[in-house]
Amino acid sequence: MKTRLGERIGVRALAFFLLAVSSAIGGLSLFGTLWCENCNWYANRQAGSYFETEAFYGEIERDTTTIAQIAGAEGEPDWAESIYSPLNSNLTYELWEVSGKDPMGEGTLLSATYTVSTDTISGSATIPRQSFYYDEGAEDVWYRVDWTVDCTLPVGDSYYYEYLLFVNLYDERYFLPAVAAASLALSLGLLIFLLWNAGRAPGGQRNAGPAGFLPLEAYLLLTVGGGALCLALMSNGAQNILGTVLWLLGLWGGFLFFTDALMGICARARAGVLFRHSLSGAVLRWTWRLVRGFFRWLRDSFAALPLVWVAMMGGVCVLLGETVLTLIAFDSYELFFWLLWLAAQVLLLAVLCRFFAGLHQLRLVSRKMAQGDLSVRVPAKKLWGPLREQGEDLNRISEGMSAAVDERLRSERFKTDLITNVSHDLKTPLTSIINYVDLLQKQPLEPQAAEYAAVIARQGQRLKKLTEDLVEASKASSGSLPVNAEPTDLAELLTQAVGEYAPRLEKSNLEPVLQLPGEPVWSMLDGRLTWRVVDNLLSNVCKYSQPGTRVYVEAEQREGRAWLRVKNISRQQLNIPADELMERFVRGDSSRTTEGSGLGLNIARSLAELQNGEFGLAIDGDLFKAWASFPLSAPPVREEPPADVPNLTQASVSVPAQLPLPT
Repeated sequence: MKTRLGERIGVRALAFFLLAVSSAIGGLSLFGTLWCENCNWYANRQAGSYFETEAFYGEIERDTTTIAQIAGAEGEPDWAESIYSPLNSNLTYELWEVSGKDPMGEGTLLSATYTVSTDTISGSATIPRQSFYYDEGAEDVWYRVDWTVDCTLPVGDSYYYEYLLFVNLYDERYFLPAVAAASLALSLGLLIFLLWNAGRAPGGQRNAGPAGFLPLEAYLLLTVGGGALCLALMSNGAQNILGTVLWLLGLWGGFLFFTDALMGICARARAGVLFRHSLSGAVLRWTWRLVRGFFRWLRDSFAALPLVWVAMMGGVCVLLGETVLTLIAFDSYELFFWLLWLAAQVLLLAVLCRFFAGLHQLRLVSRKMAQGDLSVRVPAKKLWGPLREQGEDLNRISEGMSAAVDERLRSERFKTDLITNVSHDLKTPLTSIINYVDLLQKQPLEPQAAEYAAVIARQGQRLKKLTEDLVEASKASSGSLPVNAEPTDLAELLTQAVGEYAPRLEKSNLEPVLQLPGEPVWSMLDGRLTWRVVDNLLSNVCKYSQPGTRVYVEAEQREGRAWLRVKNISRQQLNIPADELMERFVRGDSSRTTEGSGLGLNIARSLAELQNGEFGLAIDGDLFKAWASFPLSAPPVREEPPADVPNLTQASVSVPAQLPLPT
């Protein structure tokens, strides 16, 4: 992987060195520019010497004011004389106290260090006493300072250093701003470069910097503390040349220390250990764990309590808060407490609305699940407290039920496929057996062989019927049979069925009793499937009814549904629940000596439900009742023939009396 320029430690060290140099040059240039502006050297473009500049006369004004204040107003002439003696200052003076309107008149000499030489510049300054004391007698009192400055500047005081600055800076005063701007711009670019690349390592790796092993607080103590010590050097100000140098060094050192601190912070932040490797971060993490553990304990404690208790405790807290706020608001009559009370009401209303909205959401989802929609889910993340737990429970119930239904459907589909495949595999050899037995019976056989052939034929037909019933039962239970519903008269269908079964009923010594209404009973049914339902019921009647009894077959319409019922007296004692009789391979004949597969009632129920109907059984002693109901429908609409089609039943055809004979 290619190493970027900023990832090299040598490049960053060089950049820091250039930053130190450029910031020093920029700081000195900016300091010189500000000094020139303070001395008004940019306005005074033709100053021949230092003693013609405003900086010189500004120093004279400050010194004369200081002399008047110390030696005159404060009454300490010895102190002033020691400061402005010929050994300590290039300025000497005579201080006069003058009373009257003329400050240049005769007065009292208070202090003097006046000397005269061949190369001097002198003058006088007057300062009113009222500038120091605001008493009544100070209005007519003046201090006059007669001063002189030795132009050779033998003493290294402020005049001497300002003279040096004038000699070195005055001619370069217009060049200094450009140098300051360029140096500071370079310093800013280098600072951005260093901060952007702090913590980068070759290969795209990240580290916390050379001092990354130190905790953040220790690192900041060293860097920021060093910067603070450097800035402490600036506290004395630039009173003289030494003070000015220390002031500049303190500013420059503080800048470098703070830059290093920022680089360390950026490196730790890029490495992801800014607060991880710090004492304050450890304290915050420990505090957060403690607070989180407390609230979790509080939550678990409330969760362990009954919901009614939690509601009662919440209601008591709300009631106490409402009472306190109401009493304070009504007692103080201050707007703040009224607004606080109103905010509490709005907050309480919002909480209640949120709670009941979540409760309404749970009710809607529960209702849809009860109606069979297992794909619906509760947005539990939008709920809170017990409602969220209830929503998550409902979601888990829905997921579990969906999984169970899917598993049941897969199982039913597997069983259907298995039965279909097995039945198909049995059908081919079974058909061959039945056909060959039929051919065998048509041949002249001995009586015993003919009896054997008859048994084989009878059992083959029974096995064929069983395989057909298995296929039909599996298809009916899985809902894979097509339903062609059309208006069907249930009374007429029962009449036809009883008529077709009349020989079998008579053979079984059963008397059918058909009870039908005087009008058709219409329902949207598939005639083929409904016929199979009735066929299975009447077949069971013929197999299991007590001979010599009546069989009641009824049809009626009641409560918006079409009903059919079949009632008979069982030959065998029925000691089995009705629901169990409708399961597959369950027969009322426990000895299983009669014909049948035990699938008839199960197929009838599946076919009835496939047509949006209901099927049920009832057992009362030996009385067996089977019923099915379907939704009523309107009778079919009979289309009238068009008017231009002749009615053949009323048409008359004229036949000639004698047809021509062919020639």
